[in-house]
Amino acid sequence: MKTYFFLPIFILSLTNCSTYQYSERDKALIEKYQMPEFSKREVNKFALEYLDHFDQSMKAAETGENLRLKVLLAETPKMARKAVRFAHKLSPEDAVKWVEWIQLISVTEFDN
Repeated sequence: MKTYFFLPIFILSLTNCSTYQYSERDKALIEKYQMPEFSKREVNKFALEYLDHFDQSMKAAETGENLRLKVLLAETPKMARKAVRFAHKLSPEDAVKWVEWIQLISVTEFDN
């Protein structure tokens, strides 16, 4: 009887550990830039990190925060190297999603 009680709790805890909980800000960024869902959690986390960097750069450019923009642009090569490392972890389907998504956000314009 005890085994049957703990088994559903164990399964529920595994399910909760495997799903990533996005913050409200994360959800807003995902919606704003139409970030797709990737098959691996670590790829989703990196995509969100990449997206956050992109969004901060866009905001700095929009508001004319030149110093902040310079700092972010200096970090861009590091982010690009990290993207190359993550490219090796992408499934073929995720690779297509990634390329299409990057193409989509690369044409994003800011209001000036």
